[in-house]
Amino acid sequence: MVPKSPVRSLHGAVKAAGFAALFDAIISVEEAGVFKTHPKTYKLAVNHLERDAGAIVFVSANGWDAYAASAFGMRVVWCNRSGQRPERLPGNPDRVVQSLDALPALLGI
Repeated sequence: MVPKSPVRSLHGAVKAAGFAALFDAIISVEEAGVFKTHPKTYKLAVNHLERDAGAIVFVSANGWDAYAASAFGMRVVWCNRSGQRPERLPGNPDRVVQSLDALPALLGI
């Protein structure tokens, strides 16, 4: 998880929702000192997880974020709930779903 919220509030929210076991890392872009779609924000996940970008599955509900993560080299699932048009940005999500309900089957969990 790499949102723009402060990391302290993220841990509390994820734990309260019962999702803590689903994430390998919870990282805030505040650590990078820049905002998405700057490549440094996606590099945070690479550094924390000690994996190549292509070994990371990035899920976003924001098209601009999904395309930027794809351009960075991550495997991407764009949760396009509202049926937005594809972005005119570098990158291309590997999968587009309409609901997070599709994730378990895609991820094999």
